[in-house]
Parts: sequence; C-alpha cells; structure tokens
Amino acid sequence: MVICNIIEDTNRTDEQHELINKQVRSSGPVPPEGCRLVVLGREWAVTIWDSAQDRDRFLAERLAPAYSSVGCSLDEATRTQFEVESSSPVTSLASPSKAFAASSRWRCGRLR
Repeated sequence: MVICNIIEDTNRTDEQHELINKQVRSSGPVPPEGCRLVVLGREWAVTIWDSAQDRDRFLAERLAPAYSSVGCSLDEATRTQFEVESSSPVTSLASPSKAFAASSRWRCGRLR
C-alpha cells in the first residue's frame, strides 16, 4: 500500500532545519529506500512511500536521530498520512536522487 506522509514542523529554527537535512542526507541513500518522492519546504515535508514499513524505518533510523541531534523531537511535529490510490513515476527527471536534490533546493512558502 502506497502511503503519503506529511510532516509539518513550525517549531524548528532555520539552523535546525539545515542541520537536520544535512544529517539525513549524510546518513544513507537519498531518497531513502522505499521513498518514491520527496518535496521539502521550510516547515513541511511531503513524502510518498512504497509502504508504511519503509516510512517507519526511515523515521526511526534516520529522521528521529537527526531531530534529536539538534534538540528537537518528531513528537512535536504534526504528522498526517493517507493511502495513495494511484501514482505514476516521475518521468521528467533522470533519477529519483536528482528529483530529491532538486526538491531540496526549493524554498516554498506555506500554502494556505
């Protein structure tokens, strides 16, 4: 079952945000195993996962430790998830890692 996961965290400073991203990028493959899509903003991350198990493994093994290293906790973030009924691969980019690299450079405002 494909899962969309949204994490919204308005409590992090810009410095904490950058340090968390840096640690996640240096702690394993990018995008993480089982992750189809990553879209990052200053206060949120939207990810699409092959399964809840893939997402949970990433959260436990990579994201939670990165949060902890800067004195934050994922428990303070708002997390939303839902099943994705249909999805198609990104075909306009050569590889998922390039898609992640491109998305990690975007700086988007909060949608209202």
